[in-house]
Amino acid sequence: MSTVSTLIEDYVEFQRGIGRWKIQIVAYHLGDKHICIVNNLDPGATICRVSAGTRKEALRKGLTEANNLLARTAYLEPPKAREPAKLALIEYLDGADSASFEVDTFLQLPMDYRVKCLSEGKLLFRDSHGDLMASGDAMRCLNEACAA
Repeated sequence: MSTVSTLIEDYVEFQRGIGRWKIQIVAYHLGDKHICIVNNLDPGATICRVSAGTRKEALRKGLTEANNLLARTAYLEPPKAREPAKLALIEYLDGADSASFEVDTFLQLPMDYRVKCLSEGKLLFRDSHGDLMASGDAMRCLNEACAA
């Protein structure tokens, strides 16, 4: 029975960059083929796997394929840190009776109207960035605003 070390010969592994991506190149000789595997290091993923008659050809094919694939890959910048969002706007959605309230204005409305709005489930909550806010987070913010 053969061991892996006798099946794989001329193993090499190295890293380099292609554009924004740091890649790992693995090449080895297996039987009558030379194999080249190109991996993205962040996030870890195999980009391509190719084989050829010589190591030089396998490396050329692997790097060419990786270049082509990565050139078509969109790169999104990580989101920039921003201040934690706060509850900023409460929208009551009820056809012709729809209305928008800032938090302080909403808290000054009669209690029975606020309870009606909350119990009907027709409220949307927007944070200080203009994004929708989960109702649980909005209730916590309303509770804190009442306590202040």
